[in-house]
Amino acid sequence: MPHCYVGVHGRGFPVAHSLDHGVEVLEAAATHPDPQVLRLVLGSHRLEGCSPAERAAVAAAGAGLVASLELLLRHGCPMGVAATVAAARGGHRAAVEWLVGRLGRRRALGGAVFGAAVEAGDVELLRLLRCWGCPGPELAVPALAEGRVAAAVVEWLEGNGYRELVRKVDGA
Repeated sequence: MPHCYVGVHGRGFPVAHSLDHGVEVLEAAATHPDPQVLRLVLGSHRLEGCSPAERAAVAAAGAGLVASLELLLRHGCPMGVAATVAAARGGHRAAVEWLVGRLGRRRALGGAVFGAAVEAGDVELLRLLRCWGCPGPELAVPALAEGRVAAAVVEWLEGNGYRELVRKVDGA
């Protein structure tokens, strides 16, 4: 597929010619380490009601790029639990905190977030999620059963009110 390049601070960033690939371009720009790339791609466009644009927010959150999340939100990009799950799965505590702070607990937190933090092995993030009342520790069961959880996380779960959850897995 032919590409053109948008120059940003002396670097080239490929942008597809076809508008059919607009969501992919937006997603790629959202994960670029230089937020100026995303700024150029967004231009003056508003993303309200553009569900496919949420993929860009999930990608930016998964990369821990808070600056990109800020730009996307400012342009009306929808985001919610899926973005928070991606940030938690990637171990990006700052992105999780930003999402919860901007979107509120109701929109940003869901059971899958807790499960993603367990799999990521981030005990500090688990502490935060527990303080925020994040639901869903039972969604960590598959990772526990398959042995994909760090020993420090299992220890934290046992010591912080989730002993029955760990025992359930051990007894299975």
